[in-house]
Amino acid sequence: MKKLLIGLSILIFLTSCSVTDTPNYTPDPADVDLEGWAEAYPLIYAGWESSIHGTAYLSGDENAPTCNDCHDAPVEGEVVNTAEFHLQVPNRCARCHNDDALMAEYGIADDVYETYLADFHGTTIQYYAENDPAAMRDEAVCSDCHDSHAVYPRDDERSSVSEANLQTTCAKCHAGASEAFTSAYGHYRPIQDPVSKADTTIVFIVKLAYQALIPITLGGMLAYIGLDIFFRIKKKNTAAPAEETTETPEPETDESEASL
Repeated sequence: MKKLLIGLSILIFLTSCSVTDTPNYTPDPADVDLEGWAEAYPLIYAGWESSIHGTAYLSGDENAPTCNDCHDAPVEGEVVNTAEFHLQVPNRCARCHNDDALMAEYGIADDVYETYLADFHGTTIQYYAENDPAAMRDEAVCSDCHDSHAVYPRDDERSSVSEANLQTTCAKCHAGASEAFTSAYGHYRPIQDPVSKADTTIVFIVKLAYQALIPITLGGMLAYIGLDIFFRIKKKNTAAPAEETTETPEPETDESEASL
């Protein structure tokens, strides 16, 4: 029974690790219009105004985020160069990009938040955001790769993650990042990205190992637990009749026969 409990505990732990909470960041209500933001932060506003978000909103798309959707009011004096703000950036972006229905309207992948959390950067950032929000971490958040306000589609040459700019963007954290290094850029999706011989040898081997060993390991664990339960029940059922033995009474002896 002890082994069974240990096995079930491991499965529950692995399952819990794959669950991502819904981002709960909501900025304080700000009674500030775009003109007010533009006056307070003219250069930042100019970057947003020409971005995919800004052009969409100014064209009448109210789903596109504005300053008030991501930031507290300017009068609140929100400081953006703190550890806490850095750790909360993914949650701010996820308010829209983790909304399946909203992303479906624009044909945008709705798993960018989940795949980010599955990556080393996201896993680390989420851990510190929940356990040590004052920790200043170097792991990349959304704005480190995609920019904070001047966000453009990847096929736009102005985008920080366009083919022409990606190497420079990666080099901001990874000094000397090569073209081969940037080839690994992106949100890793093992299901949509199956093993392919088109990958480099090392990537092919790692993908193959993960996609083979993970189901084998979990399957073996489930089989072990199932067999353990089966044989415990079988052993208990076969041992029961032996414990239920009845004593045969000794025959009574006649006193007259005993005296002969």
